[in-house]
Amino acid sequence: MSFLIYSGINNFVFESVPSSSRSLLDVGCGDGSLGACLKKKGIQSVTGITYSEEEAIIARKRLDEVLVMDLDEFDGPLNTRQFDCIV
Repeated sequence: MSFLIYSGINNFVFESVPSSSRSLLDVGCGDGSLGACLKKKGIQSVTGITYSEEEAIIARKRLDEVLVMDLDEFDGPLNTRQFDCIV
């Protein structure tokens, strides 16, 4: 199955991330474009979640960690993790 790869930055979301955030969870990270821009803004660690392995391949080059999972059946490795911000 082939998926479209999301490559975009939502400016409202980008501007809404508190400058005090150091770790961020990007749910629906696409190709990691938003997370990469946030890292340039000062976020130290960005973890992305996507349903698409194709997106994950690209996002892994930009983000610190990328998980491929179906959030409709979420019972994953993030249950014990904390983030300063979730988008």
